[in-house]
Amino acid sequence: MTCLILLAACQTGAAGERVALVIGNSNYLHTPELTNPVNDATDMSEVFRRLGFKVIQGLNLKKAEMDLKLRDFAAAIRGAEIAVFFYAGHGLQVDGKNYLVPIDAKAETKSALDFEMLRLSLVQRTMENEAKASVIFLDACRNNPLTRNLARALGHRSTSIGYGLAEVKAGFGTLISFATQPGNVALDGTGRNSPYTAALKRHILRPKLDLPSTLINVRVEVVKETENAQVPWEQSALMGQLYLSGMPQTSDTSKLTEARSSSDANSSFGEASRVWRDIKDSRNPFVLDAFAKRYAGTVYADMAQAAARAVRAKKTAALDRNPLERKPPTANSHRRSPEMNAADCATTAGVNYCVSSYLPTSGVNRSRYGPDSMLDGSDQTAWVEGRTEKTDKGIGEWVVLSWGAERRLAGIRVKNGYAKTERHYKMNGRVSRLRFTFSNGNQAERDIEDTSSWQTVRFARPEPAKWVKIELRAAKRGIKYADTAINEIKPVFE
Repeated sequence: MTCLILLAACQTGAAGERVALVIGNSNYLHTPELTNPVNDATDMSEVFRRLGFKVIQGLNLKKAEMDLKLRDFAAAIRGAEIAVFFYAGHGLQVDGKNYLVPIDAKAETKSALDFEMLRLSLVQRTMENEAKASVIFLDACRNNPLTRNLARALGHRSTSIGYGLAEVKAGFGTLISFATQPGNVALDGTGRNSPYTAALKRHILRPKLDLPSTLINVRVEVVKETENAQVPWEQSALMGQLYLSGMPQTSDTSKLTEARSSSDANSSFGEASRVWRDIKDSRNPFVLDAFAKRYAGTVYADMAQAAARAVRAKKTAALDRNPLERKPPTANSHRRSPEMNAADCATTAGVNYCVSSYLPTSGVNRSRYGPDSMLDGSDQTAWVEGRTEKTDKGIGEWVVLSWGAERRLAGIRVKNGYAKTERHYKMNGRVSRLRFTFSNGNQAERDIEDTSSWQTVRFARPEPAKWVKIELRAAKRGIKYADTAINEIKPVFE
């Protein structure tokens, strides 16, 4: 699904007209229907009415109908102080340009981009030409099956089809907000609304809070709700503070564009304090960076910068968490390998790979998800844990590597997730922390980077061992699947 919102407001507080175009496309004719776009559009229409907007609404529109709505919108916002465009439905990017997808699009020919879809730049240019100020919110980056049709039609140009939506530059007096990072995929959500729209409709109604502050609150809620999988993003060329739900009382509205008074600074400090309480425990450095930039000059910004540095340091450091006392192994001190309880095993170069479970498939596809997928040297396959209950992302599932005679194990090399393509990588769960239990009884834990590239995990000292059990301790859920995957694992011996 794709969600796009454009809002505009005047900072002077003049009683100019507010106009909103709200479109939600769910019932696609040539691709699976989406659950939330119509709900998102219906709810945001009501929100905009409460904020004093004249609303032009369209649900489940074909290409001709979307063109007509945009033409009506262009006439309505001529000279308006505030213009809003909200879109929920499919969207895609090709050659760095973003397109909104009507319900009758097929995307089976090269000309589909020109005749079957609505270019986002046309909407943006229309608003910036006609209204006095514009703000654009894009939630138009959900997984879109129509891109497969388009890729076949474009042939050798199929590599120009990007992941999610492309970054959009804000024109003069415009703010553009993405529901997630450019090039990433946003979640449709399991409730009535997408995570982004659910947060936006709550926070946008808060009075006396400028829009950038509102978007920080939205970002904090979405990051928490999606477990860091989705981080709302924005570009801004606004020329002053912008309020959608009531501005601070002042006898001279020009003061809104002047430097903050001491009372304004106190208000900002209090706002920073409230937001900091919500994000101080975040493990996402980008959220902390955004907070520090928004509230620069406050003690909370300094704390956010320190927290971001600590998160990054933790992700790069090899911290050894060993709950067991280390003892030098004797000839008979090795424990019995847990591989006897494995669901399946495979062997290469004298190392046996056994797994506690794997995602079952039929026939020839079984090798794609079993233990042999971690030792075949191919990004086209991956081990995918097969726990039936997916609420815990496979925590506790394990891989055992064994090699018979005692050897000194210095670490492992690992490729995280299902690295077939960037899209596959993000759709599936990835490991974020592993526990290593060695045959000599020692243990260690390590954080695993969220990257599909090879990474080397080293232990505090080489472990004399005959086998190592590698257990999932934490994982990051995929944007589509809860299954956790590991592409490749190799032992590193001294």
